[in-house]
Amino acid sequence: MDHNSAALELFDEQKWVPVGHVSLNGKPAVKVGQLVEVRFLYWWKSALYQATFIRVRDDLDESAASMAQLQLKCRAGSGTGSGGGHEETEATPPAA
Repeated sequence: MDHNSAALELFDEQKWVPVGHVSLNGKPAVKVGQLVEVRFLYWWKSALYQATFIRVRDDLDESAASMAQLQLKCRAGSGTGSGGGHEETEATPPAA
């Protein structure tokens, strides 16, 4: 079994910031620079954790891949909410 993954980056005001990787095993090929939608368990200090590939987003441009779109969502009863809930975001993989 080959391990196939993409590096993910989001735009943070003036530069692209690496935010993690997503597995592409059993998923369609992704080209460098394509926008993809991922779901992830949580994010912390500019890193997405347990990212899962959802789909390629040909309907969006690079402006949709910004750090500003990350918002804290917490589960009921989780206290402060840090790291709670599931998030969805679009991110640009700079390498396949």
